[in-house]
Amino acid sequence: MAIKRTWQLWLLSLLTHAILLFTASSQSINGDDLSALLSFKSLIRNDPREVLSSWDTSSNTTNMTAPVFCRWTGISCNDRRHPGRVTTLNLSDAGLVGTISQQLGNLTHLRVLDLSTNSLDGDIPISLGGCPKLHAMNLSMNHLSGNIPADLGQLSKLVVFSVGHNNLTGDIPQVTLQRQEELHPWPRFELDGQPHIIERLYS
Repeated sequence: MAIKRTWQLWLLSLLTHAILLFTASSQSINGDDLSALLSFKSLIRNDPREVLSSWDTSSNTTNMTAPVFCRWTGISCNDRRHPGRVTTLNLSDAGLVGTISQQLGNLTHLRVLDLSTNSLDGDIPISLGGCPKLHAMNLSMNHLSGNIPADLGQLSKLVVFSVGHNNLTGDIPQVTLQRQEELHPWPRFELDGQPHIIERLYS
């Protein structure tokens, strides 16, 4: 009996540690998404329509089934396998003035990034090349400048890449055309305000 009880206590201890480890890991990952979003907000110099007014961690409660930021304006968390991870950041036509935070690259489950039709300046963050699930990136109609980061060429799932009507220079980074064609036969890219088929861009 003593041996059986010792084994049960050991198993219970092991399960408890596993649950705590999983919880800590989940909180750490969610914390990465949270810090990325708060960093983005901190670099917005003017928010005339107050679209970021809901981006407030003080509204978080312990009985919420999803992190507080999943309820913020422009944010969606729709990954069933990884609940609580940001999948969409859509603040198109919000009148925002500022720069785009490099920490957005920590949103590793991001699928859609739409910051079009604002007054964002500075560079396109190199870190966005670390968002492997990105399907669509729309940064058009802003005041962005500099080169398009070569790291964006790593985004093999990217279908739409729109950066027209900015002050960007240089070329769109090379991507693996074979991989693109396997996923999406006609991926659309936009640099100068007009959509192009990827073969035209690299021919």
